[in-house]
Amino acid sequence: MVGREGLTGLAPFLAGAASTWEVVVRASGDALVAAPIRRALSRDRLTIKARQLELTDLYQAQAAQAGACKALHQAPQRLARWLLTADDLSDDGRVNFTQEELARLLGVQRSTVSELAHRLKALKLSPYSRGAIRIHDRVGLERQTCECYAMLRAKVASVGLTRA
Repeated sequence: MVGREGLTGLAPFLAGAASTWEVVVRASGDALVAAPIRRALSRDRLTIKARQLELTDLYQAQAAQAGACKALHQAPQRLARWLLTADDLSDDGRVNFTQEELARLLGVQRSTVSELAHRLKALKLSPYSRGAIRIHDRVGLERQTCECYAMLRAKVASVGLTRA
């Protein structure tokens, strides 16, 4: 998951090749395409390349942790982790996921996501309405998640990506 902090397609960008995967944008805002970044790279190559490598490490850690989390933890814990992570990377505190998208992320059926969303709403942690999620009780939602969230949050903080 990439938020306001970084880039997607880092390996193809660094290698100068075309990306081989689809990027899905979940929030509005400004974004730069490769050309301005390449121009900046030509002016300040070491700083930008170092940042790209930090982000590459972060994204690899996220992928590895997501795989381990899926194998070890139940769907409610994984949903809380995804929502908290998405909220961390959001500028406006709104997370935009349909139930179908969350089902794919969690590896469960859409009906399971519907049940989980109703549970979060009943606990007054996070109301869900047509793909828009706002976290009302962050501390409560953090109690619902597994240790994977704290591990990833520490990794995000270590590269200076905590919310301003």
